[in-house]
Amino acid sequence: MEDVYAARVSHWWSDLWLRLIAFFKLLKATLLVAAGIGALGLLNPHTAKAITGWATALAADRHYHLLDSLVSYVVDVDERTLRLLSIGSFLYAMLFYTEGFGLFFDKRWAEYLTIATTAGLIPFEVFELFRRVTVLKLEVLVANLLIVAYLVWRVAWQPDELHEAPRAARAVGDD
Repeated sequence: MEDVYAARVSHWWSDLWLRLIAFFKLLKATLLVAAGIGALGLLNPHTAKAITGWATALAADRHYHLLDSLVSYVVDVDERTLRLLSIGSFLYAMLFYTEGFGLFFDKRWAEYLTIATTAGLIPFEVFELFRRVTVLKLEVLVANLLIVAYLVWRVAWQPDELHEAPRAARAVGDD
């Protein structure tokens, strides 16, 4: 009886971490959709002019150095780049939504997909750290390493009977 209780408690914590990873993926997907919509919005000359004017007014205060840099970058971006950024944001968001919902519903394929896509980006994150070390880049790398390590552990060591949701009972002769 104690083994069953221990397995359920362990599974609950395991599910908690899986739900947190799923929430993280869904949050990133939503932010990417917002970024894609923002990039498309900048294609409209009136919207771009209004946003640039607003941001320039805010950037006039030298305390907003980051915003000033962002405004300078956005003003120089051409239409083709904005379209590519929005398409890339939407495609990447679809991937994150797929991972997030799959993990939320405890699907094994989502764990494999998340391991593959997250681990595939780690070399690029390390490369970016070699170019310039920032706290944010380091935090993202550590978070992704922990996510991959946890999901690999979960796939390798968690039995399928704890992983999969129970199937509905069928009557004899039902196919």
